[in-house]
Amino acid sequence: MVTQAQERAFEGRRAPMLATALVLGLAAVIPPSAVAAQGSNPPIVQVICQVNGGVASTVRVTYPAAAVRNIHGFLPIGGGATVVFNPPATANQVYTFAVPAGRYKMRYTRFGAGQPIFFYNPVIVIPPFKVVGQICERSQAVGTPST
Repeated sequence: MVTQAQERAFEGRRAPMLATALVLGLAAVIPPSAVAAQGSNPPIVQVICQVNGGVASTVRVTYPAAAVRNIHGFLPIGGGATVVFNPPATANQVYTFAVPAGRYKMRYTRFGAGQPIFFYNPVIVIPPFKVVGQICERSQAVGTPST
C-alpha cells in the first residue's frame, strides 16, 4: 500500500522521469538523418578533467549562441547503461558532467515534451581519470608509457 507521503515524493520526480524516458524512447526510434537540421546553436563538446569538491567532471558542453535548458544523454558505444543528465532549473551556456570513462555518442534535447532530439555525431572518448587531492590525473594502465 502506498502512503500519501510516498505518492507526494513520487509526484515531484514524475516530470523529470517522464522527460528522461521520452528522450531515451524517442532516441531509439528517430534516425540521425531525421534530425539533420540542429538549429543555430549546436554544442561544442570537450573532454576535460576538472575537480570540484573531490568529484571530477570529464565532459564540458558549450552552447555558443545562447543559454539552453537541455537534457543530455551519453550513449555508450558497444553497450552499457546510458548516462542521462537532467537540466537545471535555469538555462546555461556551459554544462560540465561527470561521465565515466568510455566511448560515447551524445544526444540532447530541449526540456519539454514534443521536442526534436539532436545528435552530437563525433564519438566522445573519455580516458580513465583519477583524483589525487584536488588534482586530476590520467590513469595509466600498467606497462604503458606516460606522455
